[in-house]
Order: sequence, then C-alpha cells, then structure tokens
Amino acid sequence: MRFIRFIRKPRNLYFCIIAMLTIVTGLVSVSFSYYIGSSNNKTKLALSIVDNEIQCDALDDGNVVLAPNESKTFNVYLISNNNFESLYKLYYVASDNIKVTVDNVYDSLEPHDVKLVKVTVSSYSDILENVHIDIASGYMNTNIEVEGKEIRRA
Repeated sequence: MRFIRFIRKPRNLYFCIIAMLTIVTGLVSVSFSYYIGSSNNKTKLALSIVDNEIQCDALDDGNVVLAPNESKTFNVYLISNNNFESLYKLYYVASDNIKVTVDNVYDSLEPHDVKLVKVTVSSYSDILENVHIDIASGYMNTNIEVEGKEIRRA
C-alpha cells in the first residue's frame, strides 16, 4: 500500500523509472562484458599479403640467359599460396631486343591453385642477353603495376 501511494506522485514515479533503468543498464553491461571476456579467443586480425610465386627448372633465380638470336620455350608453374582469389601479371626485365610471350594468360588464381603456362623467350640481339621473369600479385578488383614489361599472349 505504501508503495502504491509512493508511486502515484509524479515525482516519485520518475524517480522509480530512472532507478529501474539504471539497474537494468548496469546488469546488461555487466552481462555483456562477461560475454565478451569469455568469448574472446585471443585471435588477432592480420593483413593478408598476396603470395603468388612462379616455379620453373629453366629459370635460375628468375633469370634465363639467351645466346644471340636464340629462342627458348619452357613451362612455368604459377602457384597461389593464398586462402583467397588473387590477380597476377607475369613480367620480364630485359633489353628491347627481347620478346617474351606465353601461350595462355589467366586473369586470376584461385586459392591454392597451380596453373601451367608455356613461356617463349626470343632474343633478336647479337650479344648474350639476360632476362629476368617474375610475377606481380594483387587483390581482386585492383590494378597491378609491374616493374618491367608485361608478358602478353603470343
């Protein structure tokens, strides 16, 4: 009875509502912080680095040496070491007397995918030429800048 008479006054009603909201807010925040503390599994977010590589027996550290007016054809394996789809571009660094082509150009590599391309390197020079072949990688829907000349389809 006393409580009902106490609540009937508007000032006391507002006081009771504020007190209940304070209590409920405190209980919710305590239970939420307990949930966060118990569900935290100490994982950290890390920036994923695109990790594609090439493998080829004919390349020595990505380099091949050509005699004057020589052409070499060899298989290159494109390997994705990623857990996500990624873009790539093959490129080469050499003089202007060198032409490098591939039989097939893929736009992207699936996660943990291996693709085979046949690369042909031709020299139109009268001296020994050193050609460096490498891969540039990137995320999907991005532009990939290469350090040399992009290898194109024959």
